[in-house]
Amino acid sequence: MKRALGNSVQAVHDVESFDAWVSGPLAVALPHRGLLCGQYIAHSGGYTAIQRHSVGLPMDYLASISCGDLNVRSPILSRLMRSGGPEFFDAQRDPDAVDPAWLAEFRRCGWVNILGMACSEGVGDEVLLTAAGFYNVAPEVEHLAALLQETVMPQLHAALKAVRRATLRMDACETSPVIRLAPVEDAIVALLRQGKSNKEIGKQLGKSAETVKHRLASLARRLNVKNRTELVHLMSRSQIVRRPPP
Repeated sequence: MKRALGNSVQAVHDVESFDAWVSGPLAVALPHRGLLCGQYIAHSGGYTAIQRHSVGLPMDYLASISCGDLNVRSPILSRLMRSGGPEFFDAQRDPDAVDPAWLAEFRRCGWVNILGMACSEGVGDEVLLTAAGFYNVAPEVEHLAALLQETVMPQLHAALKAVRRATLRMDACETSPVIRLAPVEDAIVALLRQGKSNKEIGKQLGKSAETVKHRLASLARRLNVKNRTELVHLMSRSQIVRRPPP
């Protein structure tokens, strides 16, 4: 199943193909009635959503749990961000474990359980987290949650990164996105756009080539690009704003 799901995710390249993948190969691997998933970047106060997608969830339900642009109010998501998952919630068995108002909305839409899972890459303040809630899964899935997280979430993580890349490319074609860089990132990117190697950049800035490599990898993860070429392309079409030092 892991190999088949991994092969199928190669077909995901935008939101439409993502929805088809969720309703097809992903639903075969993990049958469910609804999916709410997203990606988050870490910061000193927790996590901030950079994208959110849902399949099979009513609009009024999404509106009831939304807070801010992309973030949602969900006790399951809060647990995932603390524990790393998996988390299983059964509305009949565990009603006292969640906020009553959230539970009422959950039940109103006909949901009976939710399997929450997560996957991340990066370390410290450079973590990119993918979190997902699979609604109304078979009860026996609870006992397979750890295995499913290991099998399903890396593929969902990859699929959402592909969607994010497509969205950034579309934004770059339509307008110039604003990218905020720390002063050292700004300096590194300026030299990178001149075609300099990590060693050359490090020598000019008084840093090791390994430090430059780490900084570029962290920046690529944050902007969801795959390599130096994509990073340079994105920067060339963006408005660069230097963040003040902390």
